[in-house]
Amino acid sequence: PTFAGMLHQHGEVFAAVQQDGQRSIGVTHKNLAHCDKVQAQFVRACNDADAIATQFLYSGDAMAPAERTATAKRALSICKEASDLEGQYEFAVNKVNESRSQLDAKLKQLLQTLQTLEEKRNLCLRDGMRKVMVFETSWLRNTQYDQMEVVKASEDNFDVDADVQQFIAKAKS
Repeated sequence: PTFAGMLHQHGEVFAAVQQDGQRSIGVTHKNLAHCDKVQAQFVRACNDADAIATQFLYSGDAMAPAERTATAKRALSICKEASDLEGQYEFAVNKVNESRSQLDAKLKQLLQTLQTLEEKRNLCLRDGMRKVMVFETSWLRNTQYDQMEVVKASEDNFDVDADVQQFIAKAKS
């Protein structure tokens, strides 16, 4: 494969890794947002239960029986809501912990994939540089050989002394 082909392939893998990572992070954020929402509802229900219990504690004796019964029913309803929300909150916390654990494992896997891609890219670059060095060295050797052959041919085919003597003889005549 060519270097450009390797870069194209790694680009596709990187895009898949990025998409997978974003999806995993999105799931964790969604679970966290739901957990925060349930927590706020649970806290509100607990505060409401506390408020009505406090009201009943301090004003219960002064209330008419019908009002006391209505307040007690409201307190029971709020306590039941708080209890239900506590179960939902516990489930949401477990879901967040589970998705966080899965995210950690996924991120570890994705980082390993990215490291492998980088190592392969480095090996490809190293191999390419070695090939360039071999090519350049070969070209230099061929050029040196050609130069030596030209010098050798010029020494074998030219007699400088004879050419000078021939020039002098022509010049005298």
